[in-house]
Amino acid sequence: VAVLDRDGTILQTNAAWHKHMTDCAFEESVGKSYPALLASVFTVDPALVNAVTSGMAALLTAGDPHFSLPMPLQSRCGRWWFTVKITSVQDAAHRMVVTHEDVTALKCAELASLALANVDHLTGALSRQNFMALADQELARALRYALPLVVLMLDLDHFKNVNDSYGHPAGDAVLRGFVETVKEVLRESDVIGRIGGEEFAVLLPNTTQDGACALANRILAAVRASPVSFEGHSIAYTVSIGASDLAAQKSFGALLAESDTALYRAKKAGRDRLEVSWDNTSLQSSGDSPHHVAI
Repeated sequence: VAVLDRDGTILQTNAAWHKHMTDCAFEESVGKSYPALLASVFTVDPALVNAVTSGMAALLTAGDPHFSLPMPLQSRCGRWWFTVKITSVQDAAHRMVVTHEDVTALKCAELASLALANVDHLTGALSRQNFMALADQELARALRYALPLVVLMLDLDHFKNVNDSYGHPAGDAVLRGFVETVKEVLRESDVIGRIGGEEFAVLLPNTTQDGACALANRILAAVRASPVSFEGHSIAYTVSIGASDLAAQKSFGALLAESDTALYRAKKAGRDRLEVSWDNTSLQSSGDSPHHVAI
């Protein structure tokens, strides 16, 4: 709890307020402007600070009893989430009382639930729905700023044989191992999603054709070098990849379809290889050979 004067300057705080500021290494609050403190202590944008300032003014001029922010705010130290409510004291000095209620446990549970909904529970890749939503955002950004964008479609080769030979739990282990292997190759800005079954997609923002080919071939090599251990078995497997880059497509679905067509060619051409959609070019990377072969 903090008490403000009519100008929004902090006059007094209680012990809980002081503890929060101390835990996040912020300086003493008394004597500072509350809106300015809000901007420095929480991850907020200027529009929200302006909304708080307007809400405080309404307490003084419109006689509103209280003002609340519609969503919790996260402290910049990342450890706390608080709701914010400002109440008019209705005294001669026109003071106001600010209360920050700690809702960290509730917010963390909400975020954990959201993460489960957005991530494929078996593999840790993004769910199809979340991947497609992020892909649409990246496509819009690439179109707006004329940035390159590549999408890879990946399908594990002969995956049915793994399930038939070792059982479905082994197949699940292979899928998990595959995503872990791919994530080790990807950059921080890259995104992998599970499209369905043993089929995955990788979004490569701001990536050229050459860069995408280099990364895709690193994935092929990494998968070959990373058999999955399961109940005493070492299960070797490979992956086929199709790639498409942003050109005249009007939707991410169209871009994904081109990658899927290239993936089909990779399967037809022998698997464990990369095929791309641009310039009718075929790139092969199979066996232990690290080089590209143009056909």
